[in-house]
Amino acid sequence: MPLTIIGVSYSIAAFPFLANITGSDLKRYLAYFSSALRHIIFWSLPATALIIILRAHIVRIILGTGLFGWEDTRLTAAALAIFSISLTAQGLIALYARAFYAAGHTKIPFLVNLTGSALTIILSFGFLYLYSSKPAFRLFANSTMRVPDIKNADILMLPLAFSIGSLANLAMLAYYFRKIWGKLDGGAFAKSISQIASASTICGVSALMALRLSDQFLKLETFANVATHGFIAGLVGVGAGIAFLIVTKNAELIEIKNVLRVRLWPKTPIIAREPSTGTEL
Repeated sequence: MPLTIIGVSYSIAAFPFLANITGSDLKRYLAYFSSALRHIIFWSLPATALIIILRAHIVRIILGTGLFGWEDTRLTAAALAIFSISLTAQGLIALYARAFYAAGHTKIPFLVNLTGSALTIILSFGFLYLYSSKPAFRLFANSTMRVPDIKNADILMLPLAFSIGSLANLAMLAYYFRKIWGKLDGGAFAKSISQIASASTICGVSALMALRLSDQFLKLETFANVATHGFIAGLVGVGAGIAFLIVTKNAELIEIKNVLRVRLWPKTPIIAREPSTGTEL
């Protein structure tokens, strides 16, 4: 859902504009692409942090009924966390691919995506082999993903390979984009990404602290308590992240605020009556 709402939506919306200005105005092309890039990162990085922190709550709310037990929840939550690591990369891949298509460079995204898919398959087999044949690797993987006592945890090697393949795919697309069109708006871009990354970290840490504090008041034995527990933590995390962005005067937050102000409270001019000519009957 975050990938569809954030990455795919922004990339589809950006495609017609990029197609209209490509080749005619490189500066506008890079500025618009940079804006879409920053906005995808703005939304997807905090979403990644919250999904990782609230992974068990998400799985319990959606799937935690009937025969779906606690071990199933833990295993699925671990897979969700690993998949979410590449959430930002997947959204940016959609944007980069459309940027290449808009400029007529159709072979590059095709070959890069093909290479990324092949790498994912190779990594899947490689990780599964290491997991089954190397006890040290299996112990490290299980302890890192917090599933040391769960059977069939080798399935987690597949989302791990997928996320690494997606990150490699993004790296290749970014490399060829820079090779063809050059750097983006250097300092401003780096500043925005730094602010968003810091806000995402604060968002995740704040949500985790809220979970720990609310553990004392809520017993996670009912759907309502699990949902309330996760909602409170998510709200605290989002609030802390927004507060940081407000203090640092983040450009993306200001842009979103201005758009919402225009959409929700439009200041349309009042249509005045025509001046009287004194000849009316």
